[in-house]
Amino acid sequence: MYQLGKKPFVPDDRDFKLAQVEVALPPAPKFPFGYGRTYPDWGMLGNDNAGDCVWAGADHETMLWNHLTGHEVTFTDANALDDYTAVTGYDPNDPSTDQGTDVRAAMGYRKNTGVVDSNGVRHKIAAYVSIDPKDWDLMLTCIWTFGAVGIGFEFPETAWEQWDNGIPWDYVPGTPPPNEGHYVPGVGSAYPAGRVTIISWAKRFEMTKAFYQQYIDETWVPLTQESLLPASNVRHINWQRLNEMLTSL
Repeated sequence: MYQLGKKPFVPDDRDFKLAQVEVALPPAPKFPFGYGRTYPDWGMLGNDNAGDCVWAGADHETMLWNHLTGHEVTFTDANALDDYTAVTGYDPNDPSTDQGTDVRAAMGYRKNTGVVDSNGVRHKIAAYVSIDPKDWDLMLTCIWTFGAVGIGFEFPETAWEQWDNGIPWDYVPGTPPPNEGHYVPGVGSAYPAGRVTIISWAKRFEMTKAFYQQYIDETWVPLTQESLLPASNVRHINWQRLNEMLTSL
């Protein structure tokens, strides 16, 4: 059994845009890349029984960043659900409280409080910036640069059958408009197949460019110094400028 759990995106002009903090991002390469196979089982993190996809995705992103720097961190279902509860008031004993999460609110919590791992350690992000959700090339560039991006999208009924059959999520013309949303980390490119690699429900999966451009309604780049590596492309972020902007708020 699988759950969704992303609330509809509401635009806000106050959101940081990537152009405000970037220096010069290297374009994504014309070959497959990414980290979707980092773990054979990424962990369901509660998203089989509760609509905490935003929190499962946050934990998966944190696992990846730390793995790339040689540090393994683990998360449990209880960890993800605790953060889900803290932000939304979710009560596992009251199904009516399982209403999903606003991604922007989750990003704010990740910046100010941080998600908790199995050792009780909080992992904060330094900031979060939005990018044009329809810009496919920029999304891939951000994955190449930062390791992962947060992808929020409307979930059509056809995606369930595609998932069950192991077929990449693809746009099917004539599909009724979705009425639920999902959040996944984008972690790689299946170039030249025109697909982005994502993590959902504990495993690596793919979505096509057509699906992305049809259903994505928000794309975020969580910025964290946990992901810094001597050879990492993350060095292209102007952390001084970012800190100045945060201080000015």
